[in-house]
Amino acid sequence: MSRLDSEAAQALQMLEEGLPESKWERAPRSAWSRFVWSQQIRTPSEIEQLKSSVKEAWSGATPGLQEAYSRERPDDAPESVDEYLANLDPYTEDRFALAIARRSMDHSGIGQIINNMHWTVLNFEGCGIPLFTSDRPVWMTETLVEANAFILMPIGPTKLFVAAIDAETLARVSAKNRRQQAKELNKITVQHAVKFVFGADDGMKAFVEKHIAKRRHSTPMERLAAMRGFRVVADESPMKKVTR
Repeated sequence: MSRLDSEAAQALQMLEEGLPESKWERAPRSAWSRFVWSQQIRTPSEIEQLKSSVKEAWSGATPGLQEAYSRERPDDAPESVDEYLANLDPYTEDRFALAIARRSMDHSGIGQIINNMHWTVLNFEGCGIPLFTSDRPVWMTETLVEANAFILMPIGPTKLFVAAIDAETLARVSAKNRRQQAKELNKITVQHAVKFVFGADDGMKAFVEKHIAKRRHSTPMERLAAMRGFRVVADESPMKKVTR
């Protein structure tokens, strides 16, 4: 995370300074794409879901491993493959899950899609409504391959990062009235937060308390778990209904 964040910080400075798209070099652009995508995964709830799914997959594979282990087991080795693996490293499953998380955050295919999108930063200074952010700071279309795909992420109380596949989509988002847009974005940010919302001050605390987590969306790891028939950990996840 240290390297990811440090490289993204340099890219963020370029965004804040309004670097034209034609001036972006590959390394900082990739660093920012990686950072944006990582926001979908590097949360406590996503890591918990990933660890749970890995444990389920591991348990499902254990019977086959046990048969092979029993045939090859040395006389002084533990009876079960689970005991043997636990003696090697009791955190094997967790380490494996975290390795998957790192690879997922650095997904080259997704990173390239974001790199190839049109980017801009919208300025909300003077609209009178500071932007929120949350523990789910990225708002995007269901996929990044549809024609009107976009990504929105506040990068400060008065700045919004926008990326879009199509230049017309970017122009349409950019043309909206900033005050109305800030109201809509803040409501989305609060409704789709899991536990935390962050603002420049507590002036809209009542608004946050009213709307927080009211439209919690599913996450990449939850959708993957449901697709593979694994348990969805978070009770408030919309995918919980799919797996019941």
